[in-house]
Amino acid sequence: QGTNKLIVSGGLAMPWAPWSADGSRGDSLPTVLYDLENNLYEDGDANTESRKDVASELADTLLKIHNRGCARELDALAGRELFANPGWHNLRNDVTGEIGFEFNLKGGSRTKQVTHLGLWDDHDTDRPVRAARAIPTDSQSDQPSRFTTQKSHRGLKAPHVLRLVRLDSSQWTEIARVEVAAGEIGELHESFRYFSLKKAVTLDENTNYLLLMSTRVADGDQYHDPISFDGLSPIVHPDVRIQRSVLIRLHATDYRTSIPAFEDLNDSSCRYRAPVGPTLRFGS
Repeated sequence: QGTNKLIVSGGLAMPWAPWSADGSRGDSLPTVLYDLENNLYEDGDANTESRKDVASELADTLLKIHNRGCARELDALAGRELFANPGWHNLRNDVTGEIGFEFNLKGGSRTKQVTHLGLWDDHDTDRPVRAARAIPTDSQSDQPSRFTTQKSHRGLKAPHVLRLVRLDSSQWTEIARVEVAAGEIGELHESFRYFSLKKAVTLDENTNYLLLMSTRVADGDQYHDPISFDGLSPIVHPDVRIQRSVLIRLHATDYRTSIPAFEDLNDSSCRYRAPVGPTLRFGS
């Protein structure tokens, strides 16, 4: 970037590889930083100690690009849906608790009204291409749904609780909740099923929120893994910044961790990612 060239450890792009140290699996860990204006031929091993701030900023930029996924344009028109496009990461349904993501509104977006909570509703023919915590082989590429906009052969197999939580410095405050019964219809828009709130809630800038969906192992309702090996990442509303994906285990309502991958990765692996499961809709 500019005249700076940063080299990070191999644990970011291929965290399963044997050369990825345990502490760097999924992390953007700076190793060498060159200033090409003064060292065009990269002579010697440039130590990052003297320019830690530059190295840290570049490493975080790389992490954001890698974790968001940039195989296509990410800018979306400002509509009502939080997910302008769900993408197509691998499907999974292998944890019990609440899955979701932490997010906030970008500066200058002003307050927003949330009128609906919802969740991704898989088509009856949608199947994962590999086990949820498996490393893919050459024949197990992430696959898109063939029926993204088809309304038939969809339906919720299990009950779910959808929650929107405001994260304050000292406490969590639930500001919206919808309890959805198995088979409840709601309003289906493409592959998302929405349920209206009794009263709209307001989201403010400079505030972090959690959007959560309850799930049980093999309950029949799948969601998209936040981590993709070769699929397309979701496109989110331009005023929303995804902070990290989240798993909350049962009976641990104030503790959030990463959604499990093939092994315990560095916490950086969940940053800027969101599972496509719970969603919301803004007011017009």
